[in-house]
Amino acid sequence: MPTPKLTPGFSLVIPAWNEESRLERTLSSYIPAFEAAGKDFEIIVVTDGCTDDTKSVAERMGSHGVRVLDFPERLGKGTAIFEGLKVTKHDRLGFADADGSVSAQDVLRVVAALDSSDCAIASRRTDGSTLRAPRKLIRATLSRGWNILVRGLLFLPFGDTQCGVKFLRRSAYLLVCGRTTMFRDWAFDVGLLVLLRRAGRSITEVPVAWSEEEGSKFSVVRDAPRMFRSLIGIRLMRPEVLDPNTPLPDPSPDGPLPASAARTFPRLSSAVSTVVSPTRAPGSSRSPSFSRESTWHNRGND
Repeated sequence: MPTPKLTPGFSLVIPAWNEESRLERTLSSYIPAFEAAGKDFEIIVVTDGCTDDTKSVAERMGSHGVRVLDFPERLGKGTAIFEGLKVTKHDRLGFADADGSVSAQDVLRVVAALDSSDCAIASRRTDGSTLRAPRKLIRATLSRGWNILVRGLLFLPFGDTQCGVKFLRRSAYLLVCGRTTMFRDWAFDVGLLVLLRRAGRSITEVPVAWSEEEGSKFSVVRDAPRMFRSLIGIRLMRPEVLDPNTPLPDPSPDGPLPASAARTFPRLSSAVSTVVSPTRAPGSSRSPSFSRESTWHNRGND
């Protein structure tokens, strides 16, 4: 597919699964701040199998640089984000959560950090970061435990891999985009950072003021075990699979995991290692629809 013509500015992808209430508040906060900053921008809301009014909420903001990429069937957060990234038009591209837990001014600071780095990630655990309100104890404990596991298993040196705002230069994105479909679930942030590190790209943590918003879709019982399996799966992936400078090996019944690992961890293949189609949900033939038809025919970067 032809590469889209790039323009100065930044593209922000927001994945949204039944986020009608929180999304409206976030867009109402982000858009005026971005406009006041005087930078060209676009916001791509990826409606991910929504059954509420999320799509209509986003479409009402269409005159303010908001576009909607609609998937009728559920993809999962990681896949929804990477689908949105593929249709961005600016040289600086990234994503943020629909809850607005990171302020618009901090989002702009993360974008600005790309002046001297290939990737910039918001952090709640670096010098200068603050929490606008205390976190729930169980969430804080799980977050700290996750960070210890990420550091110990994947040797990522970052204080916070899970804060919802991350931006990267298009050159860095193009280097790793062919492999991002391996990471579909809540561990996709870690997978992206592993790929960028393996590619030798620079990553900067940017301190932010963060608040825990009500209405999170994360379930401790459902998602925490899945995240742990995903983390183990990433650790056991063959080195060439995680090296963006090496062509992907031919697919095998075990996916990108060694056969021995697949036997030891039989559920990992469904958790992390299936390389899914870049244009549709796993097991689905449904393609996305676009709310701004003339702009979105060019998929780019496929």
